[in-house]
Amino acid sequence: MNVQRTIGMALLWPALMAAAQDRAPIDPNDSSYHPPVPTVIFDLTFYGANPSHYSVAVSANGSAAYQSNGGEDNAATGQSTGVPEMVVFTMSEAGRNRVFELARKLNYFDGKFDYTKSRIANTGSKMLVFADSTRHVSTTYNYSQNADIQELTRIFQSISATLEYGRRLEHDLRYDKLDLYKQLNDMLKQADAGELAELQAVAPVLQRISGDSTVMHVARVDSDRLLARAGMPLARR
Repeated sequence: MNVQRTIGMALLWPALMAAAQDRAPIDPNDSSYHPPVPTVIFDLTFYGANPSHYSVAVSANGSAAYQSNGGEDNAATGQSTGVPEMVVFTMSEAGRNRVFELARKLNYFDGKFDYTKSRIANTGSKMLVFADSTRHVSTTYNYSQNADIQELTRIFQSISATLEYGRRLEHDLRYDKLDLYKQLNDMLKQADAGELAELQAVAPVLQRISGDSTVMHVARVDSDRLLARAGMPLARR
């Protein structure tokens, strides 16, 4: 694992620990790590993408955290052009149950799932980790033909897409309110296409947009629509 990814995961865990106080800060790459609550981690590094590195961790009790470097990689320095971000949230019961159901079907990632029969396009270096009180298992892949690995990848990529929208909404609400409508409209389109997951994780910024009288009405309406999709209360006006 490269240094940037290691740093990203090191930043991820303190926030996750704050949300789930029954575990201690550790390096998730340490095979001796055995948390009392079963945990699944997805980690992606894809140079040239935006963000080029992020990690999602979720425990069986629903505590979850998302860590992103927030941008692309500078070819000259190897550093991210963005601002690192960390978000702690509670994953939906349906979402976490599906993640752990798939982990069980995959024997908790004990195996090789990477497609190696021929050269294929690079879609990023991915890692799945399962850790509990007795096990610490991981697998890495670029692309897998395994349908369960594909579904887990889609779930975590959809969570990342949601949280990255949340980052942009936070920025626009503070610095560029006229851009909010475009971002929210794009979010609704992706939600309709099933490309976003765990919308409740960005409910706080959606509620602030909805309740802000200085934001365009159409943007506030779109915020309300997304909040309704997430099953979250609308802002008071």
